Amino acid sequence: MGKIGLIIRREYLTRVKKKSFIVLTLLGPILWACLIIVPAFLNEAADTVKQVYVVDESNLYFDIFKDNPKAKFHTQLHDINIDAVRAMFKDSDNVYVLYITPLVVETRKVTIFSKSQPNVNLTSYISITIASELQRDLLVKNKIDKALVDEYIKPVNVTSAKIDSAKITNTDKVAGTGIVLGLFIYIFVFLYSSQVMRGVIEEKSSRIIEVIISSVKPFQLMMGKIIGIALVGLTQFLLWILLSIAVITPLSNSFLTDKHYKDLSSQQQLKIGVPTSAAHHVDSGETASSKVLDFLGDQQWGLILGCFAFYFLIGYLLYASLFAAVGSAVDSETDTQQFMLPVSVPLILSMAMSGAIVSNPDGPVAFWFSMVPLSSPIVMMFRLPFHPPIWQLILSMGLLFGFFILMTWLAGRIYRTGILMYGKKASWKELGKWLFYKG
Repeated sequence: MGKIGLIIRREYLTRVKKKSFIVLTLLGPILWACLIIVPAFLNEAADTVKQVYVVDESNLYFDIFKDNPKAKFHTQLHDINIDAVRAMFKDSDNVYVLYITPLVVETRKVTIFSKSQPNVNLTSYISITIASELQRDLLVKNKIDKALVDEYIKPVNVTSAKIDSAKITNTDKVAGTGIVLGLFIYIFVFLYSSQVMRGVIEEKSSRIIEVIISSVKPFQLMMGKIIGIALVGLTQFLLWILLSIAVITPLSNSFLTDKHYKDLSSQQQLKIGVPTSAAHHVDSGETASSKVLDFLGDQQWGLILGCFAFYFLIGYLLYASLFAAVGSAVDSETDTQQFMLPVSVPLILSMAMSGAIVSNPDGPVAFWFSMVPLSSPIVMMFRLPFHPPIWQLILSMGLLFGFFILMTWLAGRIYRTGILMYGKKASWKELGKWLFYKG
C-alpha cells in the first residue's frame, strides 16, 4: 500500500497544480451560473408584454381573459369586423388578434392572427381558458349550478405512495432525483476515466513508464493512477459545488425571487392543463425555498446516498480500469477508437434509455439494464428513487462488484503487458493473448 500511496500522491499533486485544473475549477461555476441565470435575464429582457386584441363574434368569451406578466388582453374590439381589425394591425409588431367565431362551441376552434408566430405559452393559455369556459357553459346548460361547477372543477393533485407505507411522494420529483444522480455518475466516469487513459498513453509515449515499472508492479501503478485521478475529480467537483453555491445563490436571490418563481409556477400550471379559474386554489404561501425543502424531504436519502456512493465508486473503478487497459494497448489517442466504442456504448446507451426507464422503472428494459454491470451504475440510479425490490438491488450490487473484480484482474493483465509494447498496433486477438501471457 506504501507504493500505491506514493503513486496516488504523485498523480493527485501533479494534476491539481496544473494551470488547466485551476482555471477550469474557477471557470466551471461561472459558466454554470451563466447557463442558468443569463438565459433567464435575456428571456426576461427580450420577452415584451404581448398585446392581444380579442374579436369575439360569438359574444360569449371576450371578457374571460385576464392580463398576466406576459400578455395584455384588449376586449374593446370584440364587436368589430375581423377583416377591419386585421387591416388595422397588419404592420404592427408584438400585436396578436384573437378571432373567436360564432360557431366556436361547435367547432372548438379559434384563430390568432399576427405578424410573427405566437409562442406556446400564449396559445396554451388561450386554449385552456376557452376550453374551461366551454366546459362550464355545457354543465350550466345541463341544469348544474354554476357555483357547484366552479367548486368541483378544481384541479386534482396526483401523489403516490408505497402500498406498505403512508409516505407520500411525487413522481416528477422522484424521476428528477434519479436522472440527476445518474447523470452525475455518467459525467464523472466519462470525464475522469478518459483522463486515466490519456495519462497512461502520455507516460507510455514518453517512455517514463519504463522507469516507474522498475520500482512498482504494473497493477500497483494502474490502481494508484486510477485512485489518484478519482481524488482529483472529487476535489474538482467539490470545489465546483461550493463555488457554484457562492456564485449562483446571490444572483438567483436577486432575480429568481419567490414572486417570479410563483409566476413561473402559474405558467407551468397553464401548460399542463390547469384551468385558469382554479389558479386561486394554489397555496399562495408556498415559496421556492419551501418547495426545495419539500422535495428534499420526499426521498429516502439514507438509502439513495448509500447506494449512490457504492455505484459511483465501483462504477468509476470498473470503467477506469478498462480505460487504463485501453490506454496501455495503444501508442497514441488516435489508436483508441476500436477499443473505446465497445467500452463506451453501455454508458451512452444507459443515458439514451433514461426516458424509457423512468417512464417504466419496473419494466423489463429497466430491470435488465440495471442488472448488466456495465450499465447498472447509471440505470439503477434512475430506478432507485422508485424503490425497486430489495432483492433486485442486492443482485445488481453483487453482479457489479463481482464483474468489477473480474474486469480489474483482466485489465491488470492487459495493462502489465501493454505498457511495455511499442510500435505495434494491438488488436482484439492480441489483447486475448496478453491475458494469458506468463512473462
